[in-house]
Amino acid sequence: IQPEKEYVTADLDWHDKSSRSSVEMSDAKSRPALKSKPENLADYDIIYIGFPIWWNSAPRIINTFIESGDFAGKTIIPFATSGSSSISNAEKELQETYPDLKWQKGRLLNGVTKEDIKKWTKK
Repeated sequence: IQPEKEYVTADLDWHDKSSRSSVEMSDAKSRPALKSKPENLADYDIIYIGFPIWWNSAPRIINTFIESGDFAGKTIIPFATSGSSSISNAEKELQETYPDLKWQKGRLLNGVTKEDIKKWTKK
C-alpha cells in the first residue's frame, strides 16, 4: 500500500497539527490517494493488511485501499506496528467501518522475527 504522494518526515510530525498525517487523521472522511489500486484480489482468499498505528488507528490510506478493491468473500487479517498503542482500537474501527467484510483477529508485530511471521501466517 503506497501513497500517490510519498510521506516525508514533516508530513509525519504528529506534534504539528497542520502536518499532512495530522490533517488526514483528524478527518474521518480523508482518503489519501494510492499510487496504484489493489490488483489480483480475485486470486486470494485471505488478505493481510499491514500498517503503522497512527493516533491509535489505522492510517486513512488503509480506508482508501479497502474502498479501492473488491474484498467481498475474502478473509481480511490486519497487522500493525506501533510505538505505544495496541492494534485493538484500529481493528475495532475497521470492523465498524466495514462490517460486511470478513475480519479475522489481527496482530501487533513489533519486534517479531521472520520465523514468528511464518508461524503466524500458517495458522
